[in-house]
Amino acid sequence: MNRFAVTVLSLGDAPQEELGPWSCPKVLAWAISLLVLVINTTLPAVPQRSVSLPDVARGISPSVVLVVTSDKNGNPLAEGSGFVVDPNGLIATNLHVIKGAYSASVTLANGNTYDSVLVADVDPRKDLALLQIRPWTLNQCGLETLTSFR
Repeated sequence: MNRFAVTVLSLGDAPQEELGPWSCPKVLAWAISLLVLVINTTLPAVPQRSVSLPDVARGISPSVVLVVTSDKNGNPLAEGSGFVVDPNGLIATNLHVIKGAYSASVTLANGNTYDSVLVADVDPRKDLALLQIRPWTLNQCGLETLTSFR
């Protein structure tokens, strides 16, 4: 995995539109699908009872975030989803969402938006990026969240 220097991203005085955290339902659906895929490939193969998609969505939706990136002039570049992987503010998202951006903001499921975002690490081969925010409290989505559905 390539390590890059941590880059500070901040919206500064850029104008912001009123975006609800789930202004794009496709973003939430895509994030849930990505998270289910990640968990299915990392959990050991053990017999388990059937879990419905609504159960999974209810369990992980508090940890899904909206990532919005902008250029130097504050114009929106991309919008994508991610999820909290650590309660200390580590967010997983796709690299293509933040690539080429000058600034980014992260909106949590509870509506809180963080404009100070750091790029903690990237993996271009897997199109993954880890972002860091400084939250007060976060709902972590980890393996223990999903294994509780068993």
